Order: sequence, then structure tokens, then C-alpha cells
Amino acid sequence: MLIDELHNLDIRTRAGAEASDQIKYLSERIPATFVLAGVDVKDTGLFTGRRGGQIASRYTQIVTSAFPHKTTRDKEAWQSLVVTLEDALRLHGHRPGTLAEAELLSARSRGGHDREPVAPRPRGGLGRHSGGHRENHPRRAGSRRPGRRSQAAGTATRETAPLDCSEEVSVTTGLRILPVALPPVHGETIGSYLNRLADANRLSVRQLSALIGPDRHHRRDDNRTGHWTPGSLRRLAALTGRDPAALSHAMPALATIREPGQRQPPLLIEEATEAPKRLACRPCMDRRGIPGLVIRSTPHPQGVCHRHRRWLLGQEQHQLYSLPEVHEANRRHRRLVHRRQDQFLALDYLAARSRMLSRFQAAGQSDLQQRWADRIRALGEDSYGDPYHPSEARIEIATYPEAVIITGLSTSPHWREHTDLRAEVARRLAIEAHDLPSDLLTGRQQ
Repeated sequence: MLIDELHNLDIRTRAGAEASDQIKYLSERIPATFVLAGVDVKDTGLFTGRRGGQIASRYTQIVTSAFPHKTTRDKEAWQSLVVTLEDALRLHGHRPGTLAEAELLSARSRGGHDREPVAPRPRGGLGRHSGGHRENHPRRAGSRRPGRRSQAAGTATRETAPLDCSEEVSVTTGLRILPVALPPVHGETIGSYLNRLADANRLSVRQLSALIGPDRHHRRDDNRTGHWTPGSLRRLAALTGRDPAALSHAMPALATIREPGQRQPPLLIEEATEAPKRLACRPCMDRRGIPGLVIRSTPHPQGVCHRHRRWLLGQEQHQLYSLPEVHEANRRHRRLVHRRQDQFLALDYLAARSRMLSRFQAAGQSDLQQRWADRIRALGEDSYGDPYHPSEARIEIATYPEAVIITGLSTSPHWREHTDLRAEVARRLAIEAHDLPSDLLTGRQQ
């Protein structure tokens, strides 16, 4: 059991005293060798007073200095120490020779062996007796904290299980798998995945993107691939231990990556119907044990989580238990997309949604407007909004069932040109035909 940064423990404070008592409690009850490491711990007052005396009586102090690493003899001695430590360590799934190789790669990444050693050096610490012998555990060579760029670039010795093609990709890119290789969530934006991956490995997202290729800051809702190349995708696959095709399947934006001379501008309909970037369902992420903030490209038909009855298209994920008609409308919306396969269906929905918004804000108090107001009240009070002017996200929830009905009729080959279309719209909206606003039927529905 290794406890580092001991010099930050001030036993003169209440928090420090409680931490000291907790360390004492654990060391007495856990059958393991405890190593407390710190810088100049002798001058911090850690061994003075009643609590300090208890610490000093339980541990043996071992003072260490920086390991020399300038001459050839120093480097050979250091390499011998690394190999000796590697032989003594019991690591799950460890391949012999990896630790020494990591130290060598770390030195090369900094410009060769003629520089200062890049592997962390042993620092002053306390070694606790166990089994009648004294132990001192300097930090392993080549193993930096995950917050350093060099670990992702090739100094990590702890690897996660790769897929079948990861070995080939790693050889091609010269990168090792990150210590924490999180899988992407299906539909997740590139920026969201890179930020979660960087957070899990204590890197900045710019450091991670520098390893991949496009050295720039990625926002969590960023799904652009303009600066990416096929080589960038291969490097991301090497760092995560996943097949490039699997990454492209989970994040479809990666499938559009091309060489600079082969890129095609997106179609106008693709730009107009681009899926909004929204938070993934929080209970779903908790249930799957996925850490971090997950942003997904959420098409409107996928705007409801049916497992947890949540609306996903707004900043606030409203529960829909009190609005079963919204939940059922989303089921119809999904069936509509599956059956029609109409590339203009997304445009028709956006147009219907826009008309519903205009009708909601229109003067008067029609049956439709009263129905929408009742749904907004069922959502509960908006703590940060104007009670007299609901937000656009809440209006979209309230008008969603009617927008799906209008979308279904506008994409139906039967009803699109039917003479009784107006009467059919009124029937499905459960209002009188003479009360149907004329502006609800425009475009392809006329």
C-alpha cells in the first residue's frame, strides 16, 4: 500500500489528524506493507507530538536521494534497477521486459539517453517493516501519473485488453493503449468522447488531440472532422485498443473522414437536418456505469428514453410519466421513420415543429393552445424560467404529439394529395375542422 505526497499531511489541523488516524487504523488491520512517501518529511513536523510519535514508532525512515543518470555507468545501474524491480513485481497480465522497454522509449521520446532521466526517481520516504525485513519502494521507472502526455505516448506499462486488430494498429502508429481506454457511447460526439477519455487518463483534451493528430481543443458538443485524416483515426484506435470500424460505427462522424483532397462538402439537406447535440440519458449512463458527461447526436425520433420516460432534446431532461401522449407520439415517430425511409421526413418534422411553435405563441385561446398549456403545467414549475413565457424546449414537448401527426400526414403518399386532408388532420388532432388553423397545412401537405 503506497501513500504518496505525505508532506501535504499536516497533523496540526483537524483534517490532517483524522487522516493520520485513518492511516494508522488501516495499517493495523490490513495485512500489507505500507509505504509512506514524501519530500522532506523530517522537517514538516510529521514525527513530533503524540500523533507524530505514533507514526514514527510504526515506520522505519529511509532517506533517499535522486538516482544519478548522467554517465554510462549510471544509466546501466538504473537499467539494472528497473529490471530487478520488474522481476519482483507481481502484475496481472504483465509481459516480461515491458518495464525496461518503457523506460527506454521514455528516454527516446525526450531526445535520447544523453538527457536527464525521464523516469521518475526515488524520493525520500518511509518504509514500514513487514516480515522482519525492510522495504523501500521507489516509483517504477517509466510509470508516470496518467496526467502526463508521455504516458499516453508510450511510457505506460499497464495495458487494457485490446481487440484483435489493436496489435497491428499499435505497431503502425507507435502508440500504446491508454491506461483507461473507455468505450464510446453509440451516437456520442467526437468531442464528448475525447474529453471523457482525457479526463479518465488525467490528460487535457489538447494533449490527447495532439497525440491523435488534430492538435486543437475539442468542445464536448464538437462533431467536426475537418482536420482529421485516416491516420488520426488509426491513432485514436491505437490509443483505445479498438478497431477503427468499431469507432466509426459508434461515432458516425468518423466515417466521413477522408484525405484532404478527397473531402466532399455536406449536402444542404444534411446541414438542415443535423441532429442536435444533447446530454445522453443520465439514468441510462449511471445504469451502464459510464462516467463523465456524455453528449450524443440525438435525432428527433430518438428524443425520448423509453426505459426511463425522459425527454432528451432539452437542457433539462423532463420526466414524461405525467404525459403518456408524448411518450406514445415518440413511438409513432420512430415507426414513421422506420417505415417511410423518406429523406425529407426530418425536414417535414422541423417544419411542423416550427408551425406548432408559432401557433402556440399566437394570440387567442383555442382548444389546441389550452391543451398545450395543460401539458406544460403537467411538466411542473420551471425554477429558472418565466412562468408566463415557457421556454422553447418546454413548448416543443407540449406540441410534440401534434407535430408528429402533421409530419405523418405530410409524408403519406395517400393523404398528401387527398381532398379530405383538412378533415383528416382535424380528426386526428381531435378538434373541429372549422377550428383548424390554416397555417398548419403548408408545403407538401397542400
